[in-house]
Amino acid sequence: MRSKIIRCIETYEKNGDELIDIYPLHNVRLSFLQDLFLEPRTHLMYEIYKINAEQAQKLEPFVGIKIDTKKYDCFLSCYGKKL
Repeated sequence: MRSKIIRCIETYEKNGDELIDIYPLHNVRLSFLQDLFLEPRTHLMYEIYKINAEQAQKLEPFVGIKIDTKKYDCFLSCYGKKL
């Protein structure tokens, strides 16, 4: 069975661990993410990555919202969806 990789931005409250929202990334290339998070081209980036303010600004066009790293802890996440 095949799977599709879904990447998204997850936001959590800073003082706790409550999930605030999930924003799917649209039309983002793995190579862009690898460069942004300083990963080699051989790395498939299935882990969770904390997003800093500079990275957030570069990811905003792919989610269509402002990513507020001062208000929330923000992470790049990855999930598999069965086709």
